[in-house]
Amino acid sequence: MPQCLDSVKDLVDEIIVVDTGSTDRTVEIAKSFGAKVYHHAWENDFSKHRNQSIGYASSDWIFILDADEKVVQWDPNVATIISNMKIDSVFVKVENIYGKGEGVAWHNSIRLFRNNERIRYKGRVHNELNGCKSSAPSVIIIDHKGYFLDSDKEEEKYLRT
Repeated sequence: MPQCLDSVKDLVDEIIVVDTGSTDRTVEIAKSFGAKVYHHAWENDFSKHRNQSIGYASSDWIFILDADEKVVQWDPNVATIISNMKIDSVFVKVENIYGKGEGVAWHNSIRLFRNNERIRYKGRVHNELNGCKSSAPSVIIIDHKGYFLDSDKEEEKYLRT
């Protein structure tokens, strides 16, 4: 989580963390980056918890990251992109790193979007953002190391989902 928060601390107006029962230093680390931390019991629904974090946001635009992700490239034109009133979301490139770094897969994902009550996540495990009408591309790149695990941990993560 420190890498995640460090990668966005100078890019966003507020950091919101929904803690679903961590027993490590998650809350302490989040607060050290100035995050607002909210506690909710884990309910086996990733979208529900993402939507809870959206509900706490006060900014006009929301940028979503998971704790095992970090921004490795920001788009210097993002302010111009989001000033377009016709755009309600922005695509980023997500680099999924597999195994011990020997495999990589890229996909586009909407991670920057207007704070609008019609835009919410659906899907318990593989959450999907719904409600966006018009998206723009960007050169923002996110590294996702959630698959950067040894085989036992990968299997454990797979069984949880």
